[in-house]
Amino acid sequence: MSSAVRRLYWLGNAAKMTIIDEVLTRFPGPRPVLIFDYGCGAGGDWPDILSAYPHLRLIGYEPHGPSAAEARRRLQGTQAEIWSGDAVAKLSFSAEVIVSFSVFEHVIDRDGFLKHARRLLSSDGFFFLNYDDGHFRYLIDLGYPTNWVERIRSALRTIVSGPLATFGFPSR
Repeated sequence: MSSAVRRLYWLGNAAKMTIIDEVLTRFPGPRPVLIFDYGCGAGGDWPDILSAYPHLRLIGYEPHGPSAAEARRRLQGTQAEIWSGDAVAKLSFSAEVIVSFSVFEHVIDRDGFLKHARRLLSSDGFFFLNYDDGHFRYLIDLGYPTNWVERIRSALRTIVSGPLATFGFPSR
């Protein structure tokens, strides 16, 4: 992008915004660059980024099937491919950049997650890992009983997610 004012992506999340700005500064083009979004969700701001920076190619991995399907839909027509399920163990490429936004705090097998990242990162690549501990703050405000159910449900989901994943039932 050749303008004096650069567009910012992932507004509302300073960490993600800073990481994307760093990636775009390090890799302004036109040389092709492979980015792996490890836990890409529904695709975030990638449709706009890939449209503005055609030298970027994205491989995304999202274990949650419905989110991966949404990312595929949103990224149609761009230099992107989205994988799901057990595909991460089978992927084979060498990414210049790996980003993982607010994913690691949800990972049960962190050692396995990091081993896959190491295997897929080029020897001189960059791995940007954004950890968001705010997902696990379940404040129950006694003055607002209408929000108790969802917060209690989220807390219970977090408690049971580890054992369920251990028995082969991972979830988002």
